[in-house]
Amino acid sequence: MNKIMVMFVFLFFIHHIPAAGEERNITNADNEHLYVFLQISPEEYDLMWKEGKTLAEIAKSQGVSERELVRYLFEKELETMRVSLKNGELSHVQYIQNILRLKETLLHKIHGNPHKEPSSEKVSN
Repeated sequence: MNKIMVMFVFLFFIHHIPAAGEERNITNADNEHLYVFLQISPEEYDLMWKEGKTLAEIAKSQGVSERELVRYLFEKELETMRVSLKNGELSHVQYIQNILRLKETLLHKIHGNPHKEPSSEKVSN
């Protein structure tokens, strides 16, 4: 049963997180929990974000590992999904689908930034 719940959370979170490179108008209020978790000011976070730092890089600079960050975001989204399921805003099928995609979505979110310059690595033959 726990594995099913985890899969549901993954799927739901994907719906709420923009993909890497996708712009989303996020207010400071939306990120307030993240500022507290990372122990960073909104101004410092915004500056690093605009410089092209990913969420994973910002977390690392604050002494938070990728694993800790993913776990924290997972728990926050799981909480949101449970409320949505309870309120009838999310069906059981949607809940399961979201859980199945959540890890991939989280990893995409924490490693993406639309402000980051594309890598200029050359592939050798």
